[in-house]
Amino acid sequence: MTRKIFQLLSLGLILFGITACKQEKKSNDIITKIAPKPKVPSGPQPMTDFKYEKKIEWMGSTYTIRIHRFADKSLTLVSDEDGRKYYDNKFQVQILRQDGSSFYERTLTKDDFREFTDNQYGKNGALLGFMFDRAEGNKLYFGASV
Repeated sequence: MTRKIFQLLSLGLILFGITACKQEKKSNDIITKIAPKPKVPSGPQPMTDFKYEKKIEWMGSTYTIRIHRFADKSLTLVSDEDGRKYYDNKFQVQILRQDGSSFYERTLTKDDFREFTDNQYGKNGALLGFMFDRAEGNKLYFGASV
């Protein structure tokens, strides 16, 4: 009787050993989650508003330069190289004296720089940037990007 139990136990261990040593079939399939595509907004998009302020020493006095970029929906729409539509920008430029009074104030659009751009940028491009560069002698230098 012990011998039969021993044989059954041995047979069970052998079967267990055979099935445990079985090599599973490997697959080259890789299962992963696909990130959802970001939603592309429909319709024209505005650039974010931008405000810049800097105090400068010029011609013996202190001046404050303020530049504010904002999208203007009344201007002609522009498009990038992928065909996405954007609202063009305007820049409000203020130069204030030390006492806070206005020395210079003007709102600029892309048309103010048309003579410096070629037809492609002047027609399809947006006015992207306008920044103070330097004060030299009796002149203030600014840079613009279309």
